[in-house]
Amino acid sequence: ALDPDLAHSVSGLRRQLHHAARHPRNPILVGDRPWERHMIECNGRAVLFDETRSRFRMWYVAAWLDETMPEGCRYLTCYAESVDGVEWERPELGQRDWRGSQTNQIRCGVRWMRRPNVIDDGSEADPARRFKMTYVDYPVDERVAVVTATSSDGLAWSASKRPWYRRQHNANLLGWHEDSGRYVFFPRYTEDGVQGVGRATSA
Repeated sequence: ALDPDLAHSVSGLRRQLHHAARHPRNPILVGDRPWERHMIECNGRAVLFDETRSRFRMWYVAAWLDETMPEGCRYLTCYAESVDGVEWERPELGQRDWRGSQTNQIRCGVRWMRRPNVIDDGSEADPARRFKMTYVDYPVDERVAVVTATSSDGLAWSASKRPWYRRQHNANLLGWHEDSGRYVFFPRYTEDGVQGVGRATSA
Protein backbone atom coordinates (compact mmCIF):
# COMPACT_ATOMS: atom_id res chain seq x y z
CA ALA A 1 0.00 0.00 0.00
CA LEU A 2 1.17 3.51 -0.76
CA ASP A 3 1.32 5.87 2.19
CA PRO A 4 0.28 9.30 0.86
CA ASP A 5 2.21 10.98 3.67
CA LEU A 6 5.46 9.59 2.25
CA ALA A 7 4.82 10.53 -1.38
CA HIS A 8 6.08 13.85 -2.76
CA SER A 9 3.24 14.03 -5.25
CA VAL A 10 0.39 11.79 -6.39
CA SER A 11 -1.43 11.98 -9.72
CA GLY A 12 -4.05 9.81 -11.36
CA LEU A 13 -4.53 7.54 -8.35
CA ARG A 14 -7.78 6.84 -6.56
CA ARG A 15 -8.10 5.17 -3.17
CA GLN A 16 -10.80 2.47 -3.08
CA LEU A 17 -11.71 0.46 0.00
CA HIS A 18 -13.07 -2.98 -0.76
CA HIS A 19 -15.87 -4.47 1.29
CA ALA A 20 -15.13 -7.61 3.26
CA ALA A 21 -17.03 -10.69 2.13
CA ARG A 22 -17.99 -13.67 4.27
CA HIS A 23 -16.37 -16.92 3.17
CA PRO A 24 -18.93 -19.30 1.63
CA ARG A 25 -17.73 -22.13 3.93
CA ASN A 26 -18.85 -20.29 7.10
CA PRO A 27 -19.13 -21.28 9.83
CA ILE A 28 -15.60 -22.69 9.68
CA LEU A 29 -15.68 -24.10 13.20
CA VAL A 30 -18.74 -25.75 14.72
CA GLY A 31 -19.11 -26.92 18.32
CA ASP A 32 -19.46 -30.60 17.55
CA ARG A 33 -17.42 -31.98 20.48
CA PRO A 34 -19.24 -32.92 23.72
CA TRP A 35 -17.47 -30.16 25.66
CA GLU A 36 -18.45 -27.58 23.01
CA ARG A 37 -22.18 -28.24 22.86
CA HIS A 38 -23.28 -25.18 24.85
CA MET A 39 -21.08 -22.57 23.14
CA ILE A 40 -17.85 -21.84 21.29
CA GLU A 41 -16.47 -18.33 20.83
CA CYS A 42 -13.41 -16.36 19.80
CA ASN A 43 -12.46 -13.23 21.67
CA GLY A 44 -10.00 -10.46 20.87
CA ARG A 45 -6.67 -11.72 19.52
CA ALA A 46 -7.43 -15.44 19.33
CA VAL A 47 -5.96 -16.35 15.91
CA LEU A 48 -2.44 -15.79 14.64
CA PHE A 49 -0.20 -17.08 11.85
CA ASP A 50 2.87 -18.91 13.14
CA GLU A 51 5.61 -18.52 10.55
CA THR A 52 7.77 -21.20 12.17
CA ARG A 53 4.97 -23.74 11.68
CA SER A 54 3.46 -22.19 8.51
CA ARG A 55 0.03 -22.61 10.08
CA PHE A 56 -2.77 -20.52 11.48
CA ARG A 57 -3.33 -21.17 15.18
CA MET A 58 -6.54 -20.55 17.14
CA TRP A 59 -7.27 -20.44 20.87
CA TYR A 60 -11.04 -20.50 21.28
CA VAL A 61 -13.43 -20.94 24.19
CA ALA A 62 -15.88 -23.77 24.75
CA ALA A 63 -18.44 -23.95 27.53
CA TRP A 64 -21.08 -26.11 29.12
CA LEU A 65 -23.62 -25.43 31.84
CA ASP A 66 -22.34 -26.18 35.36
CA GLU A 67 -24.13 -24.81 38.41
CA THR A 68 -21.00 -25.24 40.56
CA MET A 69 -19.12 -22.65 38.49
CA PRO A 70 -19.36 -18.84 38.66
CA GLU A 71 -22.26 -17.59 36.55
CA GLY A 72 -23.45 -21.20 36.19
CA CYS A 73 -21.14 -22.04 33.31
CA ARG A 74 -17.76 -23.76 32.95
CA TYR A 75 -15.46 -22.06 30.42
CA LEU A 76 -12.27 -23.58 29.03
CA THR A 77 -9.86 -22.78 26.24
CA CYS A 78 -9.35 -25.15 23.33
CA TYR A 79 -6.84 -25.20 20.48
CA ALA A 80 -7.14 -25.63 16.70
CA GLU A 81 -4.80 -25.12 13.76
CA SER A 82 -5.11 -24.72 10.02
CA VAL A 83 -3.00 -24.47 6.86
CA ASP A 84 -5.40 -22.17 5.02
CA GLY A 85 -7.56 -20.61 7.74
CA VAL A 86 -10.65 -22.45 6.47
CA GLU A 87 -10.12 -26.13 7.27
CA TRP A 88 -9.33 -26.46 10.99
CA GLU A 89 -7.94 -29.44 12.91
CA ARG A 90 -8.39 -29.96 16.67
CA PRO A 91 -5.33 -31.98 17.75
CA GLU A 92 -5.39 -34.13 20.86
CA LEU A 93 -3.03 -32.32 23.25
CA GLY A 94 -2.91 -34.88 26.06
CA GLN A 95 -3.53 -32.15 28.65
CA ARG A 96 -7.17 -32.78 29.57
CA ASP A 97 -9.47 -35.68 28.85
CA TRP A 98 -13.23 -35.94 28.56
CA ARG A 99 -14.61 -39.09 30.14
CA GLY A 100 -11.49 -41.03 29.22
CA SER A 101 -10.95 -39.56 25.75
CA GLN A 102 -8.19 -37.10 24.86
CA THR A 103 -9.17 -33.57 23.86
CA ASN A 104 -7.82 -30.32 22.40
CA GLN A 105 -8.33 -28.52 25.73
CA ILE A 106 -5.56 -26.34 27.19
CA ARG A 107 -4.62 -27.07 30.81
CA CYS A 108 -4.43 -23.69 32.47
CA GLY A 109 -6.72 -21.65 34.67
CA VAL A 110 -8.10 -22.50 38.09
CA ARG A 111 -11.89 -22.41 37.72
CA TRP A 112 -12.32 -20.69 34.36
CA MET A 113 -10.28 -20.02 31.25
CA ARG A 114 -12.25 -17.55 29.15
CA ARG A 115 -11.43 -14.78 26.63
CA PRO A 116 -7.87 -15.84 25.74
CA ASN A 117 -5.73 -13.32 23.88
CA VAL A 118 -2.45 -14.64 22.49
CA ILE A 119 0.51 -12.83 20.95
CA ASP A 120 3.69 -14.26 19.43
CA ASP A 121 6.26 -11.96 21.02
CA GLY A 122 9.13 -11.60 18.57
CA SER A 123 10.95 -9.21 20.91
CA GLU A 124 11.13 -11.75 23.76
CA ALA A 125 14.70 -12.92 24.48
CA ASP A 126 13.61 -15.91 26.59
CA PRO A 127 12.33 -18.76 24.34
CA ALA A 128 10.23 -20.12 27.21
CA ARG A 129 8.22 -16.86 27.18
CA ARG A 130 7.79 -16.47 23.42
CA PHE A 131 3.98 -16.63 23.56
CA LYS A 132 2.02 -14.36 25.89
CA MET A 133 -1.62 -14.80 26.88
CA THR A 134 -4.22 -13.03 28.96
CA TYR A 135 -7.40 -14.81 30.01
CA VAL A 136 -10.20 -14.41 32.54
CA ASP A 137 -10.52 -16.64 35.60
CA TYR A 138 -11.92 -16.86 39.12
CA PRO A 139 -8.64 -18.05 40.67
CA VAL A 140 -9.48 -17.83 44.39
CA ASP A 141 -13.02 -16.80 45.23
CA GLU A 142 -15.91 -15.06 43.50
CA ARG A 143 -13.73 -12.19 42.28
CA VAL A 144 -13.08 -12.12 38.57
CA ALA A 145 -9.47 -11.62 37.47
CA VAL A 146 -7.39 -11.20 34.36
CA VAL A 147 -4.49 -13.65 34.42
CA THR A 148 -1.34 -13.62 32.30
CA ALA A 149 0.48 -16.73 31.10
CA THR A 150 3.55 -17.52 29.00
CA SER A 151 4.55 -20.45 26.81
CA SER A 152 7.37 -21.63 24.57
CA ASP A 153 5.06 -23.35 22.06
CA GLY A 154 1.58 -21.90 22.62
CA LEU A 155 0.34 -25.20 24.01
CA ALA A 156 1.86 -25.73 27.47
CA TRP A 157 1.25 -22.58 29.52
CA SER A 158 2.58 -21.26 32.84
CA ALA A 159 0.19 -18.86 34.56
CA SER A 160 1.31 -15.86 36.59
CA LYS A 161 0.84 -16.00 40.37
CA ARG A 162 -0.31 -12.38 40.33
CA PRO A 163 -3.86 -12.19 38.93
CA TRP A 164 -5.23 -8.73 38.20
CA TYR A 165 -8.48 -8.45 40.13
CA ARG A 166 -10.88 -5.98 38.59
CA ARG A 167 -14.56 -5.30 38.19
CA GLN A 168 -16.56 -7.46 35.82
CA HIS A 169 -15.89 -6.85 32.14
CA ASN A 170 -16.51 -8.56 28.84
CA ALA A 171 -14.42 -8.60 25.65
CA ASN A 172 -10.77 -7.58 25.86
CA LEU A 173 -7.69 -7.28 23.64
CA LEU A 174 -3.97 -7.79 24.27
CA GLY A 175 -1.22 -6.27 22.13
CA TRP A 176 2.31 -4.90 21.95
CA HIS A 177 2.98 -1.19 21.37
CA GLU A 178 6.27 -0.89 19.50
CA ASP A 179 6.83 2.83 20.06
CA SER A 180 6.51 2.69 23.84
CA GLY A 181 7.96 -0.80 24.23
CA ARG A 182 5.05 -1.85 26.44
CA TYR A 183 2.25 -4.40 26.39
CA VAL A 184 -1.21 -2.88 26.10
CA PHE A 185 -4.51 -4.31 27.26
CA PHE A 186 -7.96 -3.00 26.33
CA PRO A 187 -10.88 -4.30 28.46
CA ARG A 188 -14.45 -3.45 27.52
CA TYR A 189 -16.82 -2.99 30.46
CA THR A 190 -20.30 -1.77 31.27
CA GLU A 191 -21.05 0.62 34.10
CA ASP A 192 -24.46 2.13 34.84
CA GLY A 193 -25.70 0.86 31.49
CA VAL A 194 -22.94 2.62 29.54
CA GLN A 195 -20.28 0.62 27.70
CA GLY A 196 -16.69 1.81 27.66
CA VAL A 197 -13.18 0.61 26.81
CA GLY A 198 -10.28 0.91 29.23
CA ARG A 199 -6.56 0.90 28.51
CA ALA A 200 -3.74 -0.50 30.66
CA THR A 201 -0.03 -0.90 29.91
CA SER A 202 2.75 -3.03 31.36
CA ALA A 203 6.48 -3.45 30.91
